[in-house]
Amino acid sequence: MLVVAVLPGLAAMPALFFTWREVRVTEQGQLTSRFNDAITNLGSPSLDVRFGGIYALERIMQDSPRDRPRVVQVLSAYVRRHASVPATGFVKEPEEPGEGGEAPGHRRPTTDVTAVVNVLAHRSPATTPASKSTGAGRTSAACP
Repeated sequence: MLVVAVLPGLAAMPALFFTWREVRVTEQGQLTSRFNDAITNLGSPSLDVRFGGIYALERIMQDSPRDRPRVVQVLSAYVRRHASVPATGFVKEPEEPGEGGEAPGHRRPTTDVTAVVNVLAHRSPATTPASKSTGAGRTSAACP
């Protein structure tokens, strides 16, 4: 009698496994599509579209532990590519403000670069790669 009750449950196990596996494959495909779309948006000439790409990557970083290091690498590369180096190089600038209220020769980063730096700076410790360094450590960056 017990065998008759258990057999349908055992027969359902492989079906459940294959369904679970298909759901995982579909999730990974959607994540890959979201990642590709976000990367495409980063290359747009429109600032609004670039913002969409930046915040889409932030969401992917929150949703997918597996892709966090890759997202950090992409966003860090974006900052390196789009943040301009001051004419004085990377030397400490005088702290006395000029006429406009800023230190002489000081340029503010573009809003998209500031957004990327904020996304990287404000990610939670749970989204920080634990085992391997990606070269994008959590350094304090002051972006007005």
